[in-house]
Formats: sequence, structure tokens, C-alpha cells
Amino acid sequence: MFSIKTNKLAYRGLALVILLGVVTGCAGTRPAMEPPRAKELYTVYPPDVLRIDISPDATMSTTVTVRPDGRISLPILGDVEVEGLPPAAIDAKLTKALEPFIRSVDVTVTVTGFNSKRYYVIGEVVRQGSYPLTGEITAWEAVAISGGYTRRGAPNSARVVRGDPDEPQVFPVALARIALKGETASDVILHENDVVFVPPSVSAKIGYFVDNLLFPISSVLGAGRQAAAIYYVGGVGGG
Repeated sequence: MFSIKTNKLAYRGLALVILLGVVTGCAGTRPAMEPPRAKELYTVYPPDVLRIDISPDATMSTTVTVRPDGRISLPILGDVEVEGLPPAAIDAKLTKALEPFIRSVDVTVTVTGFNSKRYYVIGEVVRQGSYPLTGEITAWEAVAISGGYTRRGAPNSARVVRGDPDEPQVFPVALARIALKGETASDVILHENDVVFVPPSVSAKIGYFVDNLLFPISSVLGAGRQAAAIYYVGGVGGG
């Protein structure tokens, strides 16, 4: 159930950003006035992976994957609901549940597999794709994780697209100003399923247009060169 929801939002978000890359002026979208800056705790959802260390009885320590029903299974306790809770809350919940069974019990919960929340970086970056949202990550950090923007990119025209593609929030992000001048006011803390898009520069758009325009000709010329090479090697030139 979770994966269906996530994939649906992701695909719709990616389709929206591809459209925004074609329409330079972002027609039909409303730029957000102020990026949200509130710090948020990571909350656990399926299929995150948790490392649970229990002392003094280390034999009970284990690594578990949150099931689709939002629960994990532990010795003594059986099934425990953890969906939607931050690790500290799971820690407290397990500690309280184990106190009747283990004296001076101490539980530490660590997320080792951030599988439930993702964001997307596309456009003129080194490595486009989906990335795990492991905590508080900004748009600038997301682009850096993806390898940075390419020389064809327009970093000061980057944007974060959030929410319903029919009525999205669009946050402009001036990546070059952040990198070169330290002006972080436009940076945005990413939410689940956010899409960071770095559009091509004007010169890159012209280059792509010319390349697409000449593609049929270049394909024919390429095929001709290949045929000539085969003829030369296997025929007259090959002796």
C-alpha cells in the first residue's frame, strides 16, 4: 500500500518536472513565497530497517524491517506498532514494554535502512535519480549528493517542485549564489517526494535544439560512414 502511494506521487512529480523543463516560464504554477525552514524529525514507515540494541541482554538485540502493516516483531513482545514514530519514540515505547521482563533495560533504536522516504533530482545534474531522504536535506545538498550540476545547467534557475502536480508548490533555488556567495536564503529543506530540477541554460537549450534538428542528417551520415568502413575492411581495402 505504501509503495503504490509513493510510486504514484513520484511518477506524477517526475512528469511535472519534465513539463517544467520544456516551459521556461513555469506557466500554470504558483511560486511559493517562503520556503519552509522548520526542522522535522525522521519518522519510520515501511519498509525502513531498524537496528534495535537491547542491554543488558544483548542476545535480544536484532535488526528488523518494518512490515507493510507498520509493525515489527520482537522476542517477548511479539508485534509492536512503530509506523509514524521517530526512533526516539520507538526507543521509549520498547523500553517501557520490556521493563516488566528485563531489569534496568536500555533500548537504542537506530534507522539503518532509509527506504520509505525519497526525493528526486533530475535535469542538468551528474547523476539523475531517486535518493533516500535520510533526514534534513536541502536542495543544495541534494544536488551535491547527485554529483553537482553540469556545465550545461542553469543553477540559479533551479527549483523544487512539491505536492499535487495539478497545483504544485514551486520553490526557486539559486544554486550558484549558494555555492559562490553563501546566499542560502533561497535554499529549501526537502520533503518526501520533492523533485529538485536543474534546467538547461539558454545555450544548452539551443544546442539541444540544433542536435535534435540535425539528428536525422547525422544518423544518415553515421550510417554512411559505417557502411564505408565495413566496405573498406571487408572489401577493397581488405585486399
